[in-house]
Amino acid sequence: MFRKDRGSRGGGVMLAISDNLPSKQIPSPRNLEVVNVSVSFNDSDVIFCMVYAPPNATADYHKDLSDYLATTTTLSNPVFILGDFNLPDINWATFTGRTPISNNFCDSIFESNFMQFVESPTHTCGNILDLVLTNSPEHVLHLSVHSPEYQCITSDHYLITFSINFKFSTHSTSTKEFFNFSKGDYNGLTEYLSNCDLSIIYNSSDVEEIWYILRSNILAGIELFIPKVKLHCRQFPNWFTPQLRHSHKCLRTLQRKYNRNPTPNNFQRLTKAHVSFQASSIAAKSAFEQTLVYNFTTNKDTKIFRYIKEFLKSHNLPPELHNDSITANTDLDKAELFNQYFHSIFSQSNFNLPDTSNLPVPGKCLDSIHFTVQEVLEALNNLDPNKASGIDNIPPTVLKHCAFALAIPIHHLFMTSITSGTIPSEWKLHKITAVPKSGDKTSVQQDLLAQSYTPRQLISTLS
Repeated sequence: MFRKDRGSRGGGVMLAISDNLPSKQIPSPRNLEVVNVSVSFNDSDVIFCMVYAPPNATADYHKDLSDYLATTTTLSNPVFILGDFNLPDINWATFTGRTPISNNFCDSIFESNFMQFVESPTHTCGNILDLVLTNSPEHVLHLSVHSPEYQCITSDHYLITFSINFKFSTHSTSTKEFFNFSKGDYNGLTEYLSNCDLSIIYNSSDVEEIWYILRSNILAGIELFIPKVKLHCRQFPNWFTPQLRHSHKCLRTLQRKYNRNPTPNNFQRLTKAHVSFQASSIAAKSAFEQTLVYNFTTNKDTKIFRYIKEFLKSHNLPPELHNDSITANTDLDKAELFNQYFHSIFSQSNFNLPDTSNLPVPGKCLDSIHFTVQEVLEALNNLDPNKASGIDNIPPTVLKHCAFALAIPIHHLFMTSITSGTIPSEWKLHKITAVPKSGDKTSVQQDLLAQSYTPRQLISTLS
């Protein structure tokens, strides 16, 4: 239990931490009612700061408090600031207040890249006085402000509860599993697919049903006979320093602020922050590469070759993309940005089919299409096993290696599709990959005539 008592007047602040968690108190200024504690989770330190600001606190007090809270963000650790700030006039939807003290506090919180989570009144007077601030919003879950009857103590403040999910790595890497198709047991997979009961397929004339059952059996076989390999994926490049990560978070916060309150002042700050971030990114990358070259020339350090290899093989998008005034930081926002841009440059044909009612009936017509199971088998054997899979996640190498077991059901699928004049709806979905061209990779387009990216699509192999 960490506490800072007010003295003879009574009161103060306290932070209770479980004995099972290693923790230590961080010194804080004597004139501030603040308790700052570092807690260890998974070999990483998380900072918890409990704050109380009196309702009659002076501007100097709030300045000292803001300055102190800003020092916590110089660390690369997650920071959570909790407490009663007694600033009822702040509109947290727009990050603005009606007094200079509140506006200065909002500016300080924004510049420190903190996100505020409490959106409903925390006091009986209907004001938001108690705040939950953090520079790691992805860890906060299920925050609730509870009604007075929920509380077991008497207070004019409402109880706030939330969960914190700590699943992070100190190395900013994540582990993903991928199928290693080069090590697959294709004899076992072929035998498995040959023994699957596909009688329902041959008795069905529904293309959707046939494809669903066939695809499900193939994917189930892949899970059983294709081993998986774990790959460590770095969230940021090696040159992306903690200072850049902090600037990146600040840029995201400013983007959210502009989206909520699109004023000229906020747009100017967003533009300025974006330019500054780009310049810092270029400088950090250049410094990192210069260090690699220096270490190689002086100490024969071979890390430079690993960096060059990763650089040549990398097709990752930069941490931030923009198109005119629109900025995207998350994967979802980037995908939406590409969708909007590619759709804007797509040209639709104005061609109309001529009237065919007066044309003569041809003497011969194609009233049916037939092909044999043997022809399907030959087509499967001629697939390029090095091609990638489409939206169905069935790679050509599986179809090629298991062609003997799959030729008959695939033949039935094709013939049913031709007879009914329909194809599985999944075959109409494509994976679209933005492939970088020359120019600035942080911009979706260079100018009105040049693209920085071009779309490439992956379709299902069988389609």
